[in-house]
Amino acid sequence: TGNVVWQANLLNNLGVLHIIAGNYEGALIELERSIEYANTGGYLRLGGYALVSLGDLFTDIKAYKEAGEAYNKATSILNQIHDLFLEFYINLSMAELELARGRFTRARELIESAQEIALETGSKYEMNLCKISKGKMALLHHNYHVVLSEVLPALTFFNEEGHHYEACKCRLLAGLAHTASGKRKIGHQELLE
Repeated sequence: TGNVVWQANLLNNLGVLHIIAGNYEGALIELERSIEYANTGGYLRLGGYALVSLGDLFTDIKAYKEAGEAYNKATSILNQIHDLFLEFYINLSMAELELARGRFTRARELIESAQEIALETGSKYEMNLCKISKGKMALLHHNYHVVLSEVLPALTFFNEEGHHYEACKCRLLAGLAHTASGKRKIGHQELLE
C-alpha cells in the first residue's frame, strides 16, 4: 500500500508540473493515474488533492463544468476526512473557477474562507496564495492599487522562500497592474525580472 500511495503522490506532482508547463494532455493522464492509485491504496486525502489538481487543469482549459465536478468530488472526500489543507485548496481552486466564470461575489467568499483557514493553520505560504487570488480579482475589477497591495508583499515572501512559480505569478500580476495603470516602464520591468 505504501508504494501505491507514493506513486499516487508522485503522479499528482507530475500532473501539476504538466499543468504548469501547459501540457494538459500529459497532466490529464498523470492526474487520472494518481486518482486511481490513491483509490487503490485507500488514501482519500491524496485522491482529494489529485481531484483538485484535475479541477485546476479543467479550469485552465475552460472546461468549467468538468472543473466543478472534480471539485465536488474532492469536497465529497473532504466531508469524509475533514482536512484543513485540503479544504483550503478546494476553496482557493473553486475561487479561481468562479473568477474565470465572472462570479466575483462567490469567488470573494471562497477566497475569504481559504484565508480564514490559512490564518487558523498559521501557514504563510497559503496566506500568500490567497493574496495572489485577491490580486487577480482586483485586476479584473481594474483596481490596480489593490492588486499591488496584495501581490507585492506576496512576491517578497515567495522570493525569500524560493517559490519561483508563485513569484512569477506575482510579478505577472504586478506588471499587468502597473502597465494598465499607465506605468508601462515599471510594468515592463516587473515582467522582465
